[in-house]
Amino acid sequence: MLHFNFKSRQKNFRDNTTSINKNHSEAEPKEDSIHYKKIINFLNEKAGRDFKDVEGNRKLIRARIHDGYSEHDFALVIDFKCKQWLNDDKMEKYLRPGTLFGSSKKFDQYLDEAKQNRKQQANTTEPQGLSVGEGSARAANYLAKLEKQYEGD
Repeated sequence: MLHFNFKSRQKNFRDNTTSINKNHSEAEPKEDSIHYKKIINFLNEKAGRDFKDVEGNRKLIRARIHDGYSEHDFALVIDFKCKQWLNDDKMEKYLRPGTLFGSSKKFDQYLDEAKQNRKQQANTTEPQGLSVGEGSARAANYLAKLEKQYEGD
């Protein structure tokens, strides 16, 4: 015949639950560790706006942080969307916390776009400056123009 010690099992369950809850709360960022003002100021700087560090904006940022996104992720999204939308009359008005941070699904899409764009830029190899031959040719042309200009003097 089997005997179960229910009191012991209940205690073990409570101990495990406490341990899980304790570990879970340690993984979540503390309220005072979220740099709301830094994120909002970065958006203001990039978008040329003046959003305030108010609870409505904090709530959106807090939600994305609790979804597991980092402050660096916010910077990537802000920077990418500002480059993409800032000079677009139809989209410029959407450079605001409600649009950029409001939905976990949209934020994730924006972040993915930003990362893909960054990856493409890293893979694009554009020549840096002039080659030695191009630089020498330009210098020679410039000197020839100067000589012609001052020949008449």
